[in-house]
Amino acid sequence: MSERGGPLLGLLILAVLSLGVRSGLYRAVSPVDLTGDEVRYVRAATQLHQGEGYGVDGVRDARWPPAQSFFLSLFLRDDSSSTQDPSPNDLRSLHQAQLVLGALLALATMVLGRELFDVRTGFLAGLIAAFYPTFLGYSHYFWSETLLLVLITAAFSLAIRAARSNSPIEAILAGLLFGAAGLTREIAIVLAVGTAIWWWVSVPESDRRRARARALLMLICTAVVILPWTVRNHRLLGRFVPVSTVFWMGMREGNTVQGKDWLRPDWQELSGFRRQLASFDEEMEGVDFAKAEAVQLIRQEQPTWIFKKLARNSALLFSPDSFVLKKISRGSYGEPALWVVRLVLVAVLLSYLGISIGGLFGIASSRGRARRLLPILVFGIIATVHILAQASSRYRLPLMPLLMVYAAAWVSRGFPVRQLGRRNLAVCALCLLILVGWCVPYFWNDALALWESGTYVEPWRP
Repeated sequence: MSERGGPLLGLLILAVLSLGVRSGLYRAVSPVDLTGDEVRYVRAATQLHQGEGYGVDGVRDARWPPAQSFFLSLFLRDDSSSTQDPSPNDLRSLHQAQLVLGALLALATMVLGRELFDVRTGFLAGLIAAFYPTFLGYSHYFWSETLLLVLITAAFSLAIRAARSNSPIEAILAGLLFGAAGLTREIAIVLAVGTAIWWWVSVPESDRRRARARALLMLICTAVVILPWTVRNHRLLGRFVPVSTVFWMGMREGNTVQGKDWLRPDWQELSGFRRQLASFDEEMEGVDFAKAEAVQLIRQEQPTWIFKKLARNSALLFSPDSFVLKKISRGSYGEPALWVVRLVLVAVLLSYLGISIGGLFGIASSRGRARRLLPILVFGIIATVHILAQASSRYRLPLMPLLMVYAAAWVSRGFPVRQLGRRNLAVCALCLLILVGWCVPYFWNDALALWESGTYVEPWRP
């Protein structure tokens, strides 16, 4: 088989497997009820389809990033002008689009593995992505994570290629993808900056000037994609809003670390805040209210604020929880048999821990500063942003394709441990201690409740 034919055959096999398992799973579990932000994304897509502009309930706003709703609106066909909700035919169409997007995520992970390592590593990473339980679930959810992951994983791949070749075309394409990802979730803008920094420092010094020019070109293209939406927001709201106004709501909700039970988000308190936020007629009045509350809460908790945030949000972000389990617990799948819930729980737990531990050792054992630096930068950006603001297992997902690639690389190299050296082993041991000693126990009560009853202790806790 030709050198090019092997990867193409691998892509084809992976595409068939990934789409097949997602389609089969969806047919087995449908219908799946919507919950949380899924409702907003679908209603915003319906409003776009009706020609009323981006927003919900006839209002044009910038409360949430727009790309997911724009994506969904492309697959609406029925005339639903009399209702906010899509017809059953349109829902099937939307789910089919999400299933294809989920299959593309496995392919994008394979390409990322090939760019960072080799074809074998890429194919193994793609297989992990194809069967990862959380990705399987998100393939029929309407949250924005699957779209975000496809865009950002492809952007990473193109940026890596451009860093090797200094190709302006690949730098432009990477920037356009980062821009589209930024309109899906703002964290992608920060990740684009982090990728540019990685590019600048990872190339040989002799190529650094040209690398900086290409990385800057990538960032300019990212800004070009986002700029029209920013202009639209300024005209609509009279303020500089790059993508959405959800930031301060997240900061307010993520900084409720008062009282004896500060380690757990208080759903009743958050519900009360959301009702207050919804009472404002003007969007920016609500933003100012959320900002003032967030700043006040942060000031009240000094000087222990950062330590409380680090303890709670690191556990929320990196515990082996999954929104698949939240959807089950909230009744989105009806009332599945207890053995099914237990099977999903074990699969979610073991797969996440396996990928995390394999990815950790894969990063530590990789040769070359550039290979080690990229996942460290991505991890650092995601951890810093969501420890300071709001944390959830959803928000770590942009890191998962990279962890899958490095886990696949560690496996394909035969699980090397002795080659790590004392310093790398010490870092791995510390990370494992945090994961197993803090993040896993944080989830344990919910895991036990799921095992015994099929639901969380508090199903609607964020």
